[in-house]
Amino acid sequence: VWKGLSEAEQAEFNRINAQLNTSDGSFSGFLPHRADASVWDTTPPVSFLLSLDAPASAVGNNAQAFFGKGGIASPDALSKGRLPWLNGTKGDTSAVIVQRTLPTLAPNASYRIRYLWGYTPGSSGAAGALNCSMLYIKYKSLHNILEESSEKWKQSSVQFVMGRTNKSWIGRELLWHSYMLRAGTTFDDFFQERIINQGTSYLYGTGLQAAARDPLQHALPLIFSEPETVKGVILFTMKEFV
Repeated sequence: VWKGLSEAEQAEFNRINAQLNTSDGSFSGFLPHRADASVWDTTPPVSFLLSLDAPASAVGNNAQAFFGKGGIASPDALSKGRLPWLNGTKGDTSAVIVQRTLPTLAPNASYRIRYLWGYTPGSSGAAGALNCSMLYIKYKSLHNILEESSEKWKQSSVQFVMGRTNKSWIGRELLWHSYMLRAGTTFDDFFQERIINQGTSYLYGTGLQAAARDPLQHALPLIFSEPETVKGVILFTMKEFV
């Protein structure tokens, strides 16, 4: 269980936040000044978890009480037979926990469970609940969404066919790389543009796209197949320097 930042980590966190909140460019040299800039999002969107194929047996929202003293190996909630629920749970203790009663499977049998997980950016309370309800109605009737989504990815992906040759692995590799590159595309709500995320220490260490070079390089293979994504990456990069 995460115990929070150490004293040294908290000091470093405060130092970086202070640099982000100055307009002299000392943090990265080009990030625009924002009074509300922070390394961490202290008010992230509310997440949700919906059971699509059958009603939930029980729901809970307190991760700390769920695991308790038993930890991951033997969560307290499993031995008590009920899920913890606290009104107004926030911070590190909050969670989305859904319990389902599943049928007993015969040997070699299978059973598909369908959930919808996500978050509703920019909305909470009644607005967030309405968005969740609309998403539930939309996805509840889509029973083959995995197969349909995979087919759409296949239709719009870059493919390479060489005919009769023992180099067919090239086409498979290209298909895999095409998917992985496109799957890295996300939307940045700070700049309001698409971005092919750098990941690594840029995102998970400093929490930003610090180098203008990398996203532009990542976008090069998508110029012909996904020009709108490339346009978003270019606009994102230009906004970094404004």
